[in-house]
Amino acid sequence: MKARVAKGVLASIVGTIACAGCAADFDTSRNAPPPRSLGHELFTVMCDRVGAQALREDVTGLSFHFVCHPDQAGKYADRVDPTFLPELSDTTNIDGKPVTLKQQEANRVHNVARVEALARRREDFAAAINAAIPDTQIAQTSCGAPSTAGAKIGLQHELADTLGRLVELYDDDTIPTATRAFGATLDAIKADPDAQAALARFDARRGYRPLGNALGVARPVLAYPRLLDLIHTVVVPLIADSATPTDSSRAFQALTSVLYEELRTSQADMPVAPLAVTTDPTLDGVSVISRPRSLLEGMREILSLQNAAFSTGAPTYIVKRDLRGYASVSLVAGAVPSPFVDLTGPNGAPDGLADVDPLGQF
Repeated sequence: MKARVAKGVLASIVGTIACAGCAADFDTSRNAPPPRSLGHELFTVMCDRVGAQALREDVTGLSFHFVCHPDQAGKYADRVDPTFLPELSDTTNIDGKPVTLKQQEANRVHNVARVEALARRREDFAAAINAAIPDTQIAQTSCGAPSTAGAKIGLQHELADTLGRLVELYDDDTIPTATRAFGATLDAIKADPDAQAALARFDARRGYRPLGNALGVARPVLAYPRLLDLIHTVVVPLIADSATPTDSSRAFQALTSVLYEELRTSQADMPVAPLAVTTDPTLDGVSVISRPRSLLEGMREILSLQNAAFSTGAPTYIVKRDLRGYASVSLVAGAVPSPFVDLTGPNGAPDGLADVDPLGQF
């Protein structure tokens, strides 16, 4: 019996080898589709993501594949293929409650419409991306080898390499941790009406600082030719691997820990008397303050300091603000003029500031 089994196995092996020897060589040719623009490539990525989220029951993705991917002729489909979607049947939701077939059909119609709506804006999306990130030549930065510094390289090619290097940040959980933390922050804001009101008050100041002025500091910083070298010199030592910490990284971690505890245990400051500034004639007119400045008052004094030496070009006008950060309303005869009102000062008395509502609007 053992001999017959051994002979059968041997015969099978010999037959397999013989068949492999007679087979044609493995075909390594690839019928690649026509090249596409960066905008179309990014559309495919986003479309696959939307399709997978909207039509989760299609585990193969075949129902929306040709909406997101062109065929060999470069043609896209504009409609989801319903023949690849599984039939609907009785089911329950995540809470274990039944979902009727009528509701499932309505959900499917809505989700199919999401994918097809994206398909209708395919060319608009691609054109916008291609306009924002044109395939132009840029100078290679100091990240490259010294022999290639200053050489020209395609913007889209460099962007693709940059995105490729981000994969490592997914592998070590850096980016997922950051996105989870951002989501937790948004959840905290959603649960805090006071935080929402504060953000609404900031929104009421839209237009106070024109975009051109708002970029005044960021523009020269980003244009600094050795910005990457500066980042490598200053930032990299601060974020050294925890397995091989440096003195700088230890100090930075201690600083962030202290800052975290300060923010976590912060409390509202006790009200203080208004700050008064007088001149002392015995000190040659030196200004004297009535009490020590608070941190906020000190920062306000520094940031509002004006000097011609700070200017890097022709000065431009921006909105002058009062102590609260709102647009300063000029007084008329020492009072806030109409249509503004001043009724909410200390003890209901006027304080010389135009009143605002809870949303920061006059």
